[in-house]
Amino acid sequence: MLIETMKHLEIICLLIFVGLSSCSKRTHYFYNEASKYRYEIKKGSPKADAVVNGMLFDLHSNTPLRLNGAIKVDDKILSKTDTAGHFLFSIKPGRYSFTGVGFPYKFCDTHLIRLRAGDTLKLVFYLDDAPGTVD
Repeated sequence: MLIETMKHLEIICLLIFVGLSSCSKRTHYFYNEASKYRYEIKKGSPKADAVVNGMLFDLHSNTPLRLNGAIKVDDKILSKTDTAGHFLFSIKPGRYSFTGVGFPYKFCDTHLIRLRAGDTLKLVFYLDDAPGTVD
């Protein structure tokens, strides 16, 4: 009886460990004196490219940057914000640093983020006013 109970506990512990270690989403937050960003990566089908989506906001008013924001990778604009401040694009697997830009805001660079095939990256930038701008 005791051995059976121990085996059941081992199986339960193993299932909990597997369940926790295979969580498909993690959220990360990063701040500096100029801007901040957060991201989360969800795992998906490894048969597809990675997808990047998210929003750009004003750091102080928390309002979306409608039509005047963009996301750059390797100094190339890959997506502009729409009328709601959203962006969306696909990208090949790899390690990337994303840059949130908007007029008249300071830009914000992410650290290198590794994307695998099928990943969905949700990326949210909060941009600060550039020096000399008026609220």
